[in-house]
Amino acid sequence: MMSRSAVTAVALVRDGVPDGLPDGTEWPAPTTLVLLRREVRPGTDLGGLSRFADDRWHLTPAIFEDHTKAVSLNFAPVPAAWRLEVKHYVWQLLNLPETRSMRHARGERLAPLSIANLFPNLKAFVRWLNRHGLTSFAQVTTAHLDRYLADLQDAHIGLDRKYRRVGEVRRLWSHCEVFPTCLRLPAAPPWNGEDPRDLFQQVRQDLENRTPRIFERTMQTLLLWALRFVEDFAADILSAHAEHTRLHERSPEILLRSPNRQQQDSRQPGQLRREVIAYLKRLRSTGGHLPGHTAEDGRVQIDWRHIERLFACSAGIRRNGTGRLITESGLPISPGIPLDTPVTGLLDGTPWRTAPVDYHEAPQLGCG
Repeated sequence: MMSRSAVTAVALVRDGVPDGLPDGTEWPAPTTLVLLRREVRPGTDLGGLSRFADDRWHLTPAIFEDHTKAVSLNFAPVPAAWRLEVKHYVWQLLNLPETRSMRHARGERLAPLSIANLFPNLKAFVRWLNRHGLTSFAQVTTAHLDRYLADLQDAHIGLDRKYRRVGEVRRLWSHCEVFPTCLRLPAAPPWNGEDPRDLFQQVRQDLENRTPRIFERTMQTLLLWALRFVEDFAADILSAHAEHTRLHERSPEILLRSPNRQQQDSRQPGQLRREVIAYLKRLRSTGGHLPGHTAEDGRVQIDWRHIERLFACSAGIRRNGTGRLITESGLPISPGIPLDTPVTGLLDGTPWRTAPVDYHEAPQLGCG
């Protein structure tokens, strides 16, 4: 009779797709990009990006903080029997559109740097499973998890590391619905869903609440304005955020990576010029302003980056005849980039703001 570990191995390679793969879950091939669904820095050599089959995955191209040093994941120390499953799990963390939520977590997609920071805790769990003769997450039982917890309770490591290690087991379990059968932990929540403070009978010092109590009248006022934003102003904010997102996706550096780039470049001769003429005519008829920004010397200048977004075109428009139509139009230039989204929300019968939402303001309002 075939062992369970052998069955799991077969499931992983049958026709390139594992058994029980849920609809909508991507399954990478050996040559699939590690950062397939991640935005990377402009100018990145896409041919040099890490592939699934590599034992070291370089994540630095997807990290936009300039001060960050090189970041990578090294799978070589992961036990050989476990390496493929761990890779598949981490690949999903990197490429899922959103991370499955855990209790007390915000449900946001994990940043590549965060995944690199949690990786040692995942490896610690896998090494423990390997020492106990297991070769697949599907073989783990609640008894194994209880024994792992007991070993953590006795381990001579800091409480913070204990919290993080049980947290990684919970994160793995919370993704079961997007995993094939071979990657799923037991259906019941690990340790009956108890908090780490109860599992270890200790509270991490950084989790203790040191914030002074907020006065009740202050909380009531905050709640009142929170409700007002949701009920009266949210429609304007969400519409402005959607317009910002649509324009941002037309930025030249994003269009360059778009799979529909050929379709977007298929303008007929003279079409861009006609679009610009129509745009300038509309601004004149409505009393509108050209998008702009304030330079270091205090002068207000045309924001050509936004012009490129508006028309989904390259920076070449700044130097050709179509661009001269804009510079020589005589239209006033705004010190910002007001969006077209109208202000409809009212505050005591009058618009809640006198100016449209600015392009650079919309993300802050939409994520506030």
